[in-house]
Amino acid sequence: MTSEQGAKPRDTTTEAVAQALAEIQDLVRCRCAPAYKSRGLHDPDCDCDSADAVAIVSDRVAELEAENERLRKAVDASQHRNLG
Repeated sequence: MTSEQGAKPRDTTTEAVAQALAEIQDLVRCRCAPAYKSRGLHDPDCDCDSADAVAIVSDRVAELEAENERLRKAVDASQHRNLG
C-alpha cells in the first residue's frame, strides 16, 4: 500500500532504521546449542547465514550514513565559502 492509498508514511530516519535492524538481528541471532560446540560438533539446527546477512546490511547502512554525513558537511562548507 502506498501513501497515496492512505497508508501512514514509515519513519525512515537513521534512528528508526537502526532500531529496525536491531529487531531483525534479534530475530535471526544465532542460537546454537553449546553442547555441540563444547564437543567440537556442528549443531544441525544452527544456521547463522541469516544473522551474517543482517550484519552485512547493518554494516553497509552504517557506512552509507557516515558517507552521507561526510558529503553533507562538505556541501555545507562549500556553501559557506561561496557566501563569504
